[in-house]
Amino acid sequence: MPSPRHMTVVVILFCALLLTGRQGLVAKLQTSALVRLISVRMEVLPGELLSKPSETPYRLGDRPHIKVVVVNESDQPIRVYVVDVYYQNRPRLLRNGQLVTYKKAATQLIGSKDSDPHFINMGRTRFVEPYSSAEIQELDLSDWYGPLEPGSYRLTNRYRAEIYGSWTVDSAPLLFEVVKQRQ
Repeated sequence: MPSPRHMTVVVILFCALLLTGRQGLVAKLQTSALVRLISVRMEVLPGELLSKPSETPYRLGDRPHIKVVVVNESDQPIRVYVVDVYYQNRPRLLRNGQLVTYKKAATQLIGSKDSDPHFINMGRTRFVEPYSSAEIQELDLSDWYGPLEPGSYRLTNRYRAEIYGSWTVDSAPLLFEVVKQRQ
């Protein structure tokens, strides 16, 4: 029969295991709730416009830069980690209704970041106040797709606010046209 000292140790270890499992569950629930409370919006940088800001669709050059804006749709401040553009973003670009594939280098970067996220530097943290938004990153679409051909484009993005976190829902589409620039 085990001694009372051994039984005490076993009970303490069992309680520690229960608490650790419960903390993991709480962290998963918080991450799940965070994904439901934030959305992502894409915006054109003003210097990128080749048309008036009020004209839609926007007219852009072949190497557009796009702002990634996180929107907090809750009554509480949220914390968003800004870690790595390839780990945290999944832009989806359609040209004239056809999917534009990532450049080979971008595809390889995404694969390496997804397979080994523990090697990602924590970067910086942004706190977003309730019912507000904050610009967090900029996407250089030429890094993802190369120079864009003239045509009509539709861009959406999903964002991952935490390492190992879930993706947000797709952003509202950003519609733009790429036009040849005069030399």
